[in-house]
Amino acid sequence: MSAHRDTSIASRLNSILLVISAAVVFVGFLVLIGWVFHLPGLNRIHPVLGGMNSHTAFCFVLAGTSLWLRRTEDTRGWKLGAAQVAATIVIMMGALTLSQWYGWGFGIDQFVHGPIGQIFPGRMPVATALAFLALGLALLLLDVEVWRCRPAEFLSSAAALISLLALIAYVFSFVSIFNIPNRRPLAFHTVLLLLAFSFGILAARPRRGLMQLATDTSVAGVMLRRMLPAAVGIPVLVGWLVMEGQRGGLYPPVLNVSYYALSIVVVFSTLIWLTAVALHRMDVHRQAAEDQVRRLNAELEQRVVERTAQLESANEELEAFSYSVSHDLRAPLRHVTGFASLLEQSAGDRLAEKDTRYLRAIVEAAGRMGRLIDDLLAFSRMGRAALDRRRISLDAVVRDALHEAQGGAADREIVWKIHPLPEVDADAAMLRLVFVNLLSNAIKYTAGRPQPTVEVGVNGGGPDETVIYVRDNGVGFDMAYAHKLFGVFQRLHSSDDFEGTGIGLANVRRIVHRHGGRVWAEGMVDGGATFFFSLPNSQEVPHYR
Repeated sequence: MSAHRDTSIASRLNSILLVISAAVVFVGFLVLIGWVFHLPGLNRIHPVLGGMNSHTAFCFVLAGTSLWLRRTEDTRGWKLGAAQVAATIVIMMGALTLSQWYGWGFGIDQFVHGPIGQIFPGRMPVATALAFLALGLALLLLDVEVWRCRPAEFLSSAAALISLLALIAYVFSFVSIFNIPNRRPLAFHTVLLLLAFSFGILAARPRRGLMQLATDTSVAGVMLRRMLPAAVGIPVLVGWLVMEGQRGGLYPPVLNVSYYALSIVVVFSTLIWLTAVALHRMDVHRQAAEDQVRRLNAELEQRVVERTAQLESANEELEAFSYSVSHDLRAPLRHVTGFASLLEQSAGDRLAEKDTRYLRAIVEAAGRMGRLIDDLLAFSRMGRAALDRRRISLDAVVRDALHEAQGGAADREIVWKIHPLPEVDADAAMLRLVFVNLLSNAIKYTAGRPQPTVEVGVNGGGPDETVIYVRDNGVGFDMAYAHKLFGVFQRLHSSDDFEGTGIGLANVRRIVHRHGGRVWAEGMVDGGATFFFSLPNSQEVPHYR
C-alpha cells in the first residue's frame, strides 16, 4: 500500500467525525427531552416520516459520546474506559431489544413507557437494534486487528447497509417493507443518523484499513473518492426520478426498468468519462513534472561534469605551476646553500661568534627550504605519475619501507610488530612511499618513549576493501584536530619538537585516493596514534586527484 497520504483529507475526515458525533448526541438529547416532557414535535421531523423512540435516542447519545472520546488513536485512561462502557451499553440495548422482539422478555420497554397496545412505543425497531448491535461492537473493537483485518470496519459497513436499505425504502415509498405487523418502522432521521454514524466510525481511523486507500494520493485513491459516492448515490437518485416520472404519468409502469437501466448507463458512462479526463490531466501533469525533473537532472549532471573538468584543469595547472616554481627555486637555493658553506669554510676563523651563528642559521634555513621543495616536488609528482597496478605482496612492500624508514633511527631500540599482510592490486612504488611516510611518522613521534612500539597489520574491511593500519604508542594527537592531519603543510606539533614539512601525510592521502581507497586516523593525546588506509579489492576504482 502506498505510504503517500493526503493529510488534508485526513484532517477533513476528523472534522466530519466531530460534527457527526456532536450531531448524534444533540439529536439524541432533543428526542429524550421530547419524550420526558411529552413534546412530540421533538421526536419526529414530519408526522409522515415516523418518530424516534426513547431507547434509540438513548443509544445515539451513548454511541456519539463513545465515538467522540475515541476520535484519536492515542485515547487512554478514563476516556478510553468511559468510551468502552458506553459502547457496551449500546451493545446490550441492541441485544436485549432483539431478545424482546423474539420472545425473551427482559422488561427494558418499561424503563420509560409502560406497554401500550402491541406496538411498544419504547421499543426500537428490529433493524435499528441490529444496527446498534453492530455499531456498539464496532466502537468496542475500533482499534482491534485480526489477521490483518479490522472487525470494526465490517461491523460499521453492515450497519451502513441496514440504514441504506431503509433510506432506499423511504425514497421509493416502500416504507412498508419495514412495517412488519407488530413491528415499528424506522424513523427517517434515525436512518440518516445511523448512516452518518457508520461513516463516522470509518473516518475515525483514516490511515488504517479500508480508509487507508481513500486518503491515498495515488490514482487509486482519487478514483475511489470519485466513484464510490457516485456508486452509492446515483442509482438511488435515478431510481427515484424514474419512479416520480411514472407516478406523474410520463410513461407507463412497464417502461420503469428500461428507463432505469438506460439512465444508469448514461450517468455512469458520463461519470467514468469525466473521471478518465481528470486522471488523464493528472497523468499529463505528472509526466510534465517527471520530464522537468529529468531535464533538471541532466542539466545538473552536465554542470557537474563541466565543473569537474574545470576543477581538474585548475588542479593540473596548479600542480604544473607548483612543480615549475619548486623546480626553479632549487637552483638559486643551491647557490645560497653552496656559497654559505664556502663562506663558512673560507672565513670561518675570521668571523665573530655572532656572525658564525648567523651564517649557520642561513645554512639550516636553506636546508629546511630545500627539504620542503623536495617534498613539494614529490607531492606534485604523486598527482602526475601514472599508476602501475599489479598484484603485489604487502609483506615485501613493508619490509622495503621499514628498511628505509629505520635508517634515521638505527641507534634506537624499537619494538616492531609486523603481522602477516595480504596481496593487493596496487602500485608497489607508491604504496612503498605510503608505508615509508607512516613508519617514519611512527618512529619520529615515539621519540622519548621508554619502549617505543610500532605495529602494522590488517583491520578487516569486508569483501569490498582491505584495511591496513600502522599503530604506535607515541605522543598521539587530539581527535578534535584529526581533520587537519592529511592537509598540505598542516602540522599538529611545532617543528621545534618534531621536525618535518607537513607534506608526508598529504602524500599518503593522495596516493591512497588515487588507488580508490580511504585514509583516516585515530588517537589521543599521549596515548599513541593509529593510521588506517583502505585499498579496494577490485581493480576498477574511481579516479581521484
